[in-house]
Amino acid sequence: MQEEEKQRAERFRQIWYRRLQGEQKRARYTPWLVIPAALTDYGARPLDGSLAHWCSPHIGVFSPDPSGLALAGAQNTVWARVFNLGAMTSAPTRVRFFWADPSVGLGANDAQFIGETMIEVPPMKSVLVECPVPWVPSYLNNGHECLFVEAGNQIFDPVTAPFAPRQDRHVGQRNIQVLPAVDQTMMMWIPGGTGALRGELRALVLRGRARELVMQETPVATLMQIVNAIQQGFGQGTRGHRAIAVRREPPEAAIRKVTLTDEARKAHDEAAPTHREPTANADRWGERILELTTKPGLHQQIRIDFHDLELARDEVMHVQLTWLAEGRLVGGYTVALADRNWFADANTKVKQQGGVMSASKDGYEDLRDLVIHHNPHAQATLTIAKQLHDDLPIKSARQLRDGIKLGEAYISPEVLDQLGAALFPIETAEDLVKRVGAMLRMFTAFAAQNPASLSAPEWLLHSRLTGAGPRESVRQVLVAQGEPIFALPPEEKE
Repeated sequence: MQEEEKQRAERFRQIWYRRLQGEQKRARYTPWLVIPAALTDYGARPLDGSLAHWCSPHIGVFSPDPSGLALAGAQNTVWARVFNLGAMTSAPTRVRFFWADPSVGLGANDAQFIGETMIEVPPMKSVLVECPVPWVPSYLNNGHECLFVEAGNQIFDPVTAPFAPRQDRHVGQRNIQVLPAVDQTMMMWIPGGTGALRGELRALVLRGRARELVMQETPVATLMQIVNAIQQGFGQGTRGHRAIAVRREPPEAAIRKVTLTDEARKAHDEAAPTHREPTANADRWGERILELTTKPGLHQQIRIDFHDLELARDEVMHVQLTWLAEGRLVGGYTVALADRNWFADANTKVKQQGGVMSASKDGYEDLRDLVIHHNPHAQATLTIAKQLHDDLPIKSARQLRDGIKLGEAYISPEVLDQLGAALFPIETAEDLVKRVGAMLRMFTAFAAQNPASLSAPEWLLHSRLTGAGPRESVRQVLVAQGEPIFALPPEEKE
């Protein structure tokens, strides 16, 4: 009987071993979804202890503000780039968007749901995903909230550790702001747990200067090149990157004062950080600027006052705030301070584009410029007309063989061909403005009827022209109105 039992156990072991081998082979052909925490992150978890997991360069906001800053009290669109490094298409992939108050390590119960969408991510590709529900930041925090994004395939590649980007590659976090280097104050929360913990807030201040700065669509996007290069330097175990020169500064070079306020709020037990890891060398996170013992069950608020700084046009003061509890990394928040003229230029961007104007105290010339500023269709018409003005006369779509670009948004030559030859030729500046406006109206209608044929940049342009959220259908109707600029057969005009 013992011999028979031994033989049965051996047969079971062999069968189980073969089954495990088969599952491992099949597992190679699955999605491998990642929202990278840094430019050097390919999804290996847990993350290295030296990486700031809250600075994902693949999460951001499309803002109605020309500077690119999230605008409090207005409809902003949160976006994320989701990567699939596996050998199988991830379909469906559920992408969820959340926001939380500015903090250095709050948990899942502190996050507020914004919206979600379902997408398909091909193998070895990435997809830019926009939250279908507009995000309206509160005036209380002036748009400085933290963002979380989760992307998972429930069957083949699910989320395993929600709101824990150090442990789960499906989770991305963005606690980072690019702000003008002026005298200002930020309020942040220190996370509380189930017990009293001795913690310390550390600040690492780096002055970064770009050797080469490529102009992007907004000042924030342009300056993020320096910030991302500094973060990439962290990931490589260095304090710099070949694209920038970095010099370490004392915390008082950027921070005037850090104080603990009397504000506190209840912390859920589940919010206690479960992904803490030992920090062998706490000095890598900078100098200690605050030390306290957390109160059980309570989040505590701190106030950080920043200096008014003089910075060069291609400089940022990178302030990385990190919270360590009992010597273990919990979380952080990063502020990049930049030359205030970047943001002053953004506030007068419409004024500069409108031609010769009389100045006004709010930075806009008159109602005409306010209309342009708040009408994405008019903004796009003006931008494209300025691009094409030097190419006049334009005889046909072939002359625009490179397409039309508005930052990351794009109309390809193929789509221009489909919009029709009636748009050409364009002889004068007046013709140019009329035809560009008509082209955008036609592109909006074409995109609505043929969404599957659009590339990602074209879909981005369509989204910007039509808006997002519940107002989309109304704005589509408004954009599509207007008398035709060329003769149409009666049935088409109908």
